[in-house]
Amino acid sequence: MENDNLSVDRHLEQTMDNQKSVLNSMFDANFDKHEMTLSIIVDGLKYSIENNHKTVEVIYNISGFVNLISYDLKIISRDLALSTKDWQKKLYARQAYLTIYESMDDLLEMCGKKLRDEIKLFNDSDDLLKQLNIVIGKLNTFKSKYQFLLSDIRYNAIGHREKDTLKQLSHIESINWTDSINLVSEYDSIIPELALLCQVLMNRSIDEVHRGFDKAYPTLRVY
Repeated sequence: MENDNLSVDRHLEQTMDNQKSVLNSMFDANFDKHEMTLSIIVDGLKYSIENNHKTVEVIYNISGFVNLISYDLKIISRDLALSTKDWQKKLYARQAYLTIYESMDDLLEMCGKKLRDEIKLFNDSDDLLKQLNIVIGKLNTFKSKYQFLLSDIRYNAIGHREKDTLKQLSHIESINWTDSINLVSEYDSIIPELALLCQVLMNRSIDEVHRGFDKAYPTLRVY
């Protein structure tokens, strides 16, 4: 089994190396988009707070949180995918696991009553809440599937450290590179769905809740 995993890892490593230039370009373009979107979200969030626009504030805040998580994961994923040293791979995998472990419960909490109350102000709130429930369902399924693994690594090898060196090393060495890439990719396939819904909610909060009220908001739309 160990030899099979090693063979899969080597094949994936060769594939990544062959596509390194293309992958770097893709990641760089994604980073630039995250920077641009984050700048718009931050401006909108600050403006909504200053002008006491609660609906916009709530929606832009979770949108910024989603963007930050996605951005961090993209950077970690690039380093995880393109590393060639085993220890580097396991370090970036641990960082990814920690980021995912800490963020998934936060996202589930932030998608709770406060956000839902603001969504109910929209004309098609039933449809928007249905879309939110679909994403939340996927997050809960992911959590159920991986929580034990993520918790084990988080508490023994990255967020906290097992003080018995041999035990800590055992947890680190248990990490499989290919499996970690698949896990991160699975989580990162859910986050864009939530980000897309946040984009809709941000623009709708401007169009519906503050339509014609404030001329500054059209410059804070996200595309």
